[in-house]
Amino acid sequence: MLEKMFTTKMSADKKKLQSRFSKIRSKNGKTSKFIALAVFAVIIVSIICVSIWVAVSSQDDMILYKNEAMNFKLEIPLTWQGKYIVDESAVDENYIAFKHKRIAEKHDGMGTLFSVIKLPDSEIDEYMNMVPNQTVWWRNQDYGYLIGRPTDVQVPIFAGNDEEGIKLAEEYQKMYRDISYIESTFSLINDVGTPNIVNAENLSYAQIKDLQRQVDNGHFPWRIDYEQVIQMYLSGKGIDVEDGEIIAFAGDGEGCSATYSVDGNTYIVDLFKPIEKSEHGIWVVRSFEKKKSAIIREVFFYKATPEQPMIEKGDDGWYKISSVIDAHFQYEGEEPVSVVAYFTPAGTEMDEYKREVGKITAPYTYMTMSKTLTMQIQFPKNATIGHLWFVFKFEDGSSEISDTFNVIMESYSSDAKEALEPVVDAAIFN
Repeated sequence: MLEKMFTTKMSADKKKLQSRFSKIRSKNGKTSKFIALAVFAVIIVSIICVSIWVAVSSQDDMILYKNEAMNFKLEIPLTWQGKYIVDESAVDENYIAFKHKRIAEKHDGMGTLFSVIKLPDSEIDEYMNMVPNQTVWWRNQDYGYLIGRPTDVQVPIFAGNDEEGIKLAEEYQKMYRDISYIESTFSLINDVGTPNIVNAENLSYAQIKDLQRQVDNGHFPWRIDYEQVIQMYLSGKGIDVEDGEIIAFAGDGEGCSATYSVDGNTYIVDLFKPIEKSEHGIWVVRSFEKKKSAIIREVFFYKATPEQPMIEKGDDGWYKISSVIDAHFQYEGEEPVSVVAYFTPAGTEMDEYKREVGKITAPYTYMTMSKTLTMQIQFPKNATIGHLWFVFKFEDGSSEISDTFNVIMESYSSDAKEALEPVVDAAIFN
């Protein structure tokens, strides 16, 4: 039953319903037709009265979606206006799917962007083991909400596809990248009075409270050691942590983030203390991510001229560049849906002062058969010296940040660079 609820092909139930109505309408005689129409009307009115009421109201920069029957609401970007539908035709009233409207209409069983399912707390773990790509949105001791992303191809990207299909695929990919924002806006319409503690371990509030109580009574002492919590969590996922180690760490007594390396793989694990904030409080894994293997083999920089001479890195580790350059990427493995280039002035924090200076999105036109992407990068007019870095985004919503490259404008003097080197050394870049 769960698999039937999850499938993105929901047309079968519609056909069954249509078949039932057809049988009613097919009765002979005016009386039969009248009765059939009356029954049909009663059914429709009943469905409207007892089923999901959806309130969608447009505001300045978002669309507010409300589902009274499932008791949740969320925000949809205004850019989705007229491009999506909410499919509520599943066999279970606590399951809905958001779909790309045109793809769903043109290609039966395709176009699903994400789904929302409400399950009893006792069924959540089993469901997540059976169905991949599920994330717990909200959970208490009684029930919880999961967001599901499709596990199969939902866009018409196949050989010989027409121009409209390509445009629809591009539009779908843009909408898909908004799901993380939509997920962050989820909330209940009516507060049920139970704290919402979302965590990667899928522990309910009642389970976390009970676990803290047991630790207070001398059980599971490893729960107050963040490193042991990380190792136990990774071990539970089948990862051998015997020779692993934490290679980066940041945080305090209430929350922390650790980068754990083992067997050539790197994992980012965020933890927090949901109940007791003191040294006796238990650590719980808030989020977990396996960093993708480095897909970028090499990055080459060229002057944006017809001759395209390569820009070599100087002995001091800096690339001397002009305001416009080309970057070529050779990569292997999973194809990113987009690559964005950022520039940050030397001595400033990466995220706070970054400036987008270039971007490319799939589908790409490769320069060679070796999967070489090319991007033109244009630096701000006032750029002098700083750092260039790239963010590779993938279809599942994850991203990978490249190494940083030290760059200096050709017009910037060496003396000025040397004067700034102490500031550069104090920066947070590699």
